[in-house]
Amino acid sequence: MTKDKAISTMNTLILKLADNPFNSTVWTDRAKMDLMLIFGTYTDAVKQIDKISFHSVYIREDYARREFLEKGKVHAKKLLMEYIDHINTQGLPTKEITFDVEKINLKSLWHIFVSLPTKQSVSVIAVLISIITGTFFLGTYIETIKSKTNVLEINQEIINLKSDKKALEAEIILLESKCQKKDTRKGK
Repeated sequence: MTKDKAISTMNTLILKLADNPFNSTVWTDRAKMDLMLIFGTYTDAVKQIDKISFHSVYIREDYARREFLEKGKVHAKKLLMEYIDHINTQGLPTKEITFDVEKINLKSLWHIFVSLPTKQSVSVIAVLISIITGTFFLGTYIETIKSKTNVLEINQEIINLKSDKKALEAEIILLESKCQKKDTRKGK
């Protein structure tokens, strides 16, 4: 996308804020889609637009609702104007994401995570919980197998010791009988 096309797209978004009737959900989804094309998917611009609130469940009066809606529109317009100014001064950002493996650490991963849109953050958390849970159950399963193997080894050792004990007892009896035979020969 060219610089002029990006600015034109954002100006169109600003004009759509004045639509009557204004559908905030449609506008927000369209704005996020357009900003993803301009700035990239995991950017602050998309995240900031996603956080704009046009409605409140706590406000009941029509006047207050309209005021809240207008504040959301003003906030959205200011953000879009800032994005246009940024493009005019800095140019379009590069969307290519590269990672230097040696520089990846928890802080950089955290930065990537918090820059995700809310819905994707929830998905990432769900995947992490699934991985942790799977790892826990796999570890528990491996430990169970190891303990069963240890029990089998111990049982085999007990069997071996019992057979060794029987062999020793038989040898002791044999030696005792030989000793008694020698004693009976000497006694005669």
